Amino acid sequence: MAIPFALAAGRFGQQILKHLYTGQKWVGRKSKKLATYAGKEGYPGTSKFITGTSKRTSEGIKWAKKKAKKYPKTAAGIGGAVAWDIVDRDD
Repeated sequence: MAIPFALAAGRFGQQILKHLYTGQKWVGRKSKKLATYAGKEGYPGTSKFITGTSKRTSEGIKWAKKKAKKYPKTAAGIGGAVAWDIVDRDD
């Protein structure tokens, strides 16, 4: 019983990594486009803020990927807990 759970948790951890990478690419593309637009419209401070925030977000995603690779079962457990919390609303 524990072996199938461990395999499923490992697969779920791999899916988390895949989605983190996709999210990182999406954040990078959109923030670059937005920062360029803000700079062209005459808001250099806003452009600088967006670029800095994007870099910090990317660093955070890299950190999360390292932790998920190192601890795939824990990442799967956290992901499952978050998913359950979203699905199980006791409003």
